[in-house]
Amino acid sequence: MMCACWRTSRSSTDERFRDRNAAYLRERFGDATSYSMLTRVRIEGRAVVTPDWTLDSVRLHEWSEPPREG
Repeated sequence: MMCACWRTSRSSTDERFRDRNAAYLRERFGDATSYSMLTRVRIEGRAVVTPDWTLDSVRLHEWSEPPREG
């Protein structure tokens, strides 16, 4: 079975999702100095499905540190 962490990394490389997921990160986190996101990775049968970060049901937790001033 494919590793779910590998499929999560595909969120930024899978041609069906990379532009949409990158746009979501830019819009959500902007100039944050650091951020984290915990996501749900769905498994259908024996296949791991690439997550679409624009769906609320996929994002379980988000955090960001504001940009440094100066």
